[in-house]
Amino acid sequence: MKRIGIFIEHDIMIRHFIKSDVFHYLRGKYEIYYIFPESHKRVQTDISTLGLDNVYEIDIDLHRAYRMRRFYQLTVMKGIRKRKGSDKEVFQIMYKQMLGYRSFRPSNYTIDWIKSSWLVYPFVKFFYKFWLGEFKSLRSIIEKLNLDIIVHPTVLEGLFVNDLILLGKKLNIPTIYLMNSWDNPSTKSTMLGNPDKLLVWGEQTKNHANEFLKCPKDSIVLSGAAQFEIYKKNPKTTRNSYRDSLGLRQDEKLVCYAGSSKGLNEMHHLKILDEAIEDSVERVKILYRPHPWKAILEEEIPFFNNGFKHIVMDPFSKKNYMALLNKEMFQTELMKYDHTNTVIKSIDAMISPLSTIILEAAMFGIPISIYLGNEEIDKGSFMNIASQRTQFSEFYDIIDPVICKNKNDLWLTIIQLLFLSNDDEYCSRLKKKTEFFHEPTTKSYGEILHDTIESIIK
Repeated sequence: MKRIGIFIEHDIMIRHFIKSDVFHYLRGKYEIYYIFPESHKRVQTDISTLGLDNVYEIDIDLHRAYRMRRFYQLTVMKGIRKRKGSDKEVFQIMYKQMLGYRSFRPSNYTIDWIKSSWLVYPFVKFFYKFWLGEFKSLRSIIEKLNLDIIVHPTVLEGLFVNDLILLGKKLNIPTIYLMNSWDNPSTKSTMLGNPDKLLVWGEQTKNHANEFLKCPKDSIVLSGAAQFEIYKKNPKTTRNSYRDSLGLRQDEKLVCYAGSSKGLNEMHHLKILDEAIEDSVERVKILYRPHPWKAILEEEIPFFNNGFKHIVMDPFSKKNYMALLNKEMFQTELMKYDHTNTVIKSIDAMISPLSTIILEAAMFGIPISIYLGNEEIDKGSFMNIASQRTQFSEFYDIIDPVICKNKNDLWLTIIQLLFLSNDDEYCSRLKKKTEFFHEPTTKSYGEILHDTIESIIK
């Protein structure tokens, strides 16, 4: 029986790949081993609670990890050089935020810019590979377990992403990488080559992997998203039961306001909508679903202190929201995708400042609106930069969602969404358009991964 090593280095990967149980199809067909970093901040989950067999943890050399991070910064610079126009500006501002302005101070930036040039970078890359040396504990566990295949769910940046490719080639072990997030192929970068196979969400991210990561097209597999597998199942709570729990009348529509991770005073938006509904004849309620790791602004009044009449919070989100108010670290066990499955299949429309959930809703033909209120968003803010990323700009062009550009237009946007929710032909077209972004696979994610493994080892 072939031996598969699954390398997990972040809580988000635990949420999307382990807790969604996408590897269950591999059990019994292969010997599966799970490898985690030991005592590292990226994994706060108690691994013993996951119910996994054959679990191993490996030491992380923090000094080496820092050097790898510096190498990553230079590779980012190299990537920036290839971009053009507004895409280049957006990419540059985004990485200033991600890597810290210290790395982009004039003196540091000039030196790194020179190092990232086409003439100098090959020598810098050779030096870093020599300086980094080998990830000894990683090689040790691969050899100890005598692995035949390496599988790595990843955001294409992290503790293992480059070394697994390097070691895979050295030890003649095929590597299969599993894309985690929508923007990974267009904003991240591997520095030491590409995996033998990369599973991506759909045609859009296949194109991005080929263009930005230089992955050969025949190495890219359309798999859909692991975390979206839950949507193939019926929700545990029916649509009627969920809507009844919110106190909805049969003639009322339910529009979800899905919050973002940071950037806006969402309570101000909800207040505007609450007052508009109070003065309207429309039969509608707004369901507030805060982002699982929402950053709560200092001036933002907590949801339950606003006295909303027509706004209700998603009951599945309440416990996590209260934890965020208390400045506690987000807990993956409070953010279950089967809850999201219930919410999406219970609403009539959705508005969101910016979040992947807009794609998830559109996949079911639910009319969506994106809030891009530039009067509230600074040019260099997270929200403004995120809204201009390639995966989103292409989404606007193809999906043509309702765009709300001003908080004073929020209620008009809701009215438009309510109108579209009654248009079955529109909803059907919307659903079809999303297939470019998320492959509507008939096989499960686990089956596709299994087929990919078999195509390599035969």
